[in-house]
Parts: sequence; C-alpha cells; structure tokens
Amino acid sequence: MADTTKKFRAAALALLAVLVLSTVGVAVDKDGEKEIPSVGYVIKDKSVLAIESNGNTRWETKLRYPPDKVEKIGDYLLAWGEREVVCLSEANGRICWTVAAKGPKKLKLDGEKLYIRLADQLCRVNAADGKVEWRYYVGGEKIVVFEIFGGDRVYVLTDKRAAFVEVERGKAIVTEFLRGRKLKKASRYGSILLLEFGEEAIYYDAASGKKIATKKMSDFAEWKTKKPAEALDDIVALLGASSNQLKAAALVDLRFTRTKAGDPWMVELVVSKDEDIQAKVPDLMEKFAAITLDKSAEVAGTADAVLKELASADTTGKFETAYVTAVMTIAPDEVPNPRYLLFGLIKMLVLGDAKMRARTIETLKELTGENFGFKPDGTFEERREAVAKWEKWYRENASRFAWDIAKRKIIITKNNNNKKKGPW
Repeated sequence: MADTTKKFRAAALALLAVLVLSTVGVAVDKDGEKEIPSVGYVIKDKSVLAIESNGNTRWETKLRYPPDKVEKIGDYLLAWGEREVVCLSEANGRICWTVAAKGPKKLKLDGEKLYIRLADQLCRVNAADGKVEWRYYVGGEKIVVFEIFGGDRVYVLTDKRAAFVEVERGKAIVTEFLRGRKLKKASRYGSILLLEFGEEAIYYDAASGKKIATKKMSDFAEWKTKKPAEALDDIVALLGASSNQLKAAALVDLRFTRTKAGDPWMVELVVSKDEDIQAKVPDLMEKFAAITLDKSAEVAGTADAVLKELASADTTGKFETAYVTAVMTIAPDEVPNPRYLLFGLIKMLVLGDAKMRARTIETLKELTGENFGFKPDGTFEERREAVAKWEKWYRENASRFAWDIAKRKIIITKNNNNKKKGPW
C-alpha cells in the first residue's frame, strides 16, 4: 500500500510539473538519438522540486519558509512566498541567495537588477548575488503598480501618490499626491516624464524632476474644434518655444492633438490641400525636423519618442509618409532650407516600415543623386551602416548645401552657404 501511494504521488507531481507549471521544453542531442527530459518546477510544503517529464525527481530543495510560487525569470529560478525570495540553481537546486521580503507581490527583472514589490515598499536587488541595493518605502500606502522607464527611472503608483524614482539611489525625484484625482496614465517621452489625470496633464524634467508645465486636457479638446489653419498656427508657436524644456513639452503636446478622425494634426495638416495651410507647412516641417535631431539635454530623445508615437499602430506611418509628401510638394518658387530638409529625411530612413523607407530613399536620391547603398528591406545593421554614411556625408557638406530652384534639387557649392553647421 505504501509503495502504491509513493508511486501515485510521484506520478501526480510529474503530471503537475508538465501540465501546470513552467515546463522548459524537450531537447535532443546533435545526433538526434538521445532525448533530454524537460523539467517542471513544483512546490511541496516547504520544498521546491524539479520534476522531469518522465516522472523522475532531478532535485529537491527545502526552504526555510513555504513558497507560494516558483518561476524562471530571465536566467534566474526564483521561489517566493510571504517571508522571503530565494534564488535557486536550475542544475542542482542549490540556494544561491535569499532576501528577506515580507509579502512580495510582484517581481520584475531588468538586466541584472531584480525589482521586488512588497506590501509597503519597492526594493532593488542585484540578481547575481542577492544584495539589496535600496528600498523605497511608501509608509502605510499600498503599491498598486510599478514600471521601469528608460533604464534610469522607476514609476511607482500607490493608492495615494504617483512617484518617479531614481534607479541608482532609490530616491523619488517626483512625488505627486493624488488627492482624490484619478490617474489615467504615466509615460516617458525622452527627457519628459508625464502624468495624465482626468482633467490635466503634468510635465516633469526626467533628469531633475522639476515640474515644467501643467496643461488642462480641455485645452487639447479645443484643437478638435479649430479650423486646420488655426491649429497649424498653434503648432508652429509650440515648436518655436524659447526654452528647450518647453520645446520638449510642446513635442509631447502633439501626442494629444488628434483630429476628429483620430489622426494627429501633424498628419492632417501636412497632407491638406488647403492653399493657406500648404503655404505654412514647409516652416512647420523645418521646425519639426530641426527639433527631431536637437541634441540638447532637454530635447534629446523626446522628439524621437513623439515621432514614434505619431507613427504608432493607429496611424501606421502616416506622419513619415506625410513628411516625405511635404518635401515632394514644395512649391516651384519656394526655397526650403536644404539642411533641415536633408536631416529630416535621413532621420526617416531609421523609422517606419520598408515601404516608407523605400519612398524616403527614392526622394533623397532625386534630391541629391546619392544612395550610399541604403536598402529599404535590408537588415537593421545594414540600414544603420548606410545611414551612418548619409550622416557622415551630411556633416562634411552641411555648410555648402544649396537649393537649385530650376532643377528642384539640393546641390553642393564651393562656398559656405550656412554659418551654422548641422546637428550631427
């Protein structure tokens, strides 16, 4: 009877491991002859067992406290419950390290750093050795969610506050108490941290945590009621802000400026057939292109983030396509700034889908006669190598670019036509 019970228990554990918990697959040796059993991890009282698909126990490790869950996160096998988090060796079940953690609720790995959300704190652990690097306490508040932004900031939301925490020190640089307001979303756009409430959006500098601006959401709703020409004037004014921080915030503003159809105003304006709008579009595109590659600390990354937002799934690359369209529909008597025109287009080679990249490189070739081996459907590495050649060519010739009105092309002159060199 005892033997029957033992066999039944072993079979049940094997079935549980294979069907319910984390199976890691079946491997076959290089000759295709010998199968290596897959492994599943199960919990039994205070122990974690590694059960092979054939029912054999590979190893069993007894912990100090009964775990509630065992899971492979990244390269680490972790078991945790109400009292501790334990890292185990997959090979033999040896305990690598243990961290005392009362009531852990959520674990998240970022590189070699493990973030553990507890009842009243968030702590960061070096996953290689289990060393606790910091703990961010929220007192009697309850942490609802946390998210890692850009590798250097952690967003923490409790039932009473929203905070952005420095990942290296565990210190909050932004603390915004909710005071009954409902937080809809927290985001990061390059140098801008953004909290969106039901009635307002608050912008912070990602480096210092300084509040840059507070905008009422009703202001953005008004854009939908404006005529396109009026909206265009507002956008040009936003992008012309004197402060780089405000300029970055203005770029984030564009995320909210949707038309009734749901497309960004940027798309609507650039493809508009209205003559008054088209007369102003080149100035708008020059400003946006210039800001896109602005290397100042406040703006760096923000323009890229917004550009990608405008080209996200719901707009399917319309902005980049519209940008190229704007370039190709320059009026015959217009003299656009060739530097802005070029570095905006070169930027488009990095973003968007293959179809858009094909149109962009075709436009560049028509304007300059150059290609530098760029293939729209090439691998990322191949495209990046070709773009690097475009950027090098741009740096070497930026001061001598000129617009040939007759040929509607960009030419390189012998004289220095631009006192200011390009941003690269």
